[in-house]
Amino acid sequence: MRTNNKDQTNYHENGSKWTIGKKLTVSFMSIAAITLVVALIGFGGAKILSDGASKIGEVRLPGVASMLEARLAAETVHGEMNKLVASGVMTFEGRTESYQIIEESLNKFQASIDVYTPLPKTEEEKRIWADFDEIASEWKNEIDIFSSRARDFDDFRAGNRGFQSKESCSPSLAAGSLHGVTPLSRRIISYL
Repeated sequence: MRTNNKDQTNYHENGSKWTIGKKLTVSFMSIAAITLVVALIGFGGAKILSDGASKIGEVRLPGVASMLEARLAAETVHGEMNKLVASGVMTFEGRTESYQIIEESLNKFQASIDVYTPLPKTEEEKRIWADFDEIASEWKNEIDIFSSRARDFDDFRAGNRGFQSKESCSPSLAAGSLHGVTPLSRRIISYL
C-alpha cells in the first residue's frame, strides 16, 4: 500500500495517472457540455419567443386593429342615428349626408369584422364571437328598419308620396325604432 499522499492525489481510482493534459481535457469537455446545454435552452427559449411574437404579429394585432375600427364604425352609426332622430336639427342635405355616413360606416364595420372572422380564436373567444355575431346581425336589421322609417319620414316631409305608409313616416315611429337599435348599439360597442 502506498503511504505517500502526493502520489495518491495523482492516481485515479483504477490506478491510472491523471496528467495535467487529461485534467485540462476533462475540464474543457465539461465546460463545453455545460455551454452546449445552456445554448440549447437559450435556442429553445428564443424559438418559443419567436413563435409568440409571430402569433401576436399575425393574429392578435390585426384582430385588435380590426375590432377598434369596427367599434369606431359602430359608434359613428349610433351617433348619426341619434342626429337623425333629433327633430328639426338637420336640413335634408344634412340628413342625406347622415344616411351616407351610416352606409359607409356599416361597410367599414363589415370590412373590419371580415378581417377578424378568419383569425384563430381561443375557446372563450369563439363563444363570445358567436354571441357577437348574433347581436350584430340583429343590430344591422334594426338599423335597416330605422333607416327605412327615417327615409320615409324625410319623403313625407318633402311632400313625396313614395313612402311605404303614412304610419311608417311619423317622426315618433322613426325615433321609436331607434330605441330598439340603441341597446343593440351599446351591446355591439361593449363587445368591441
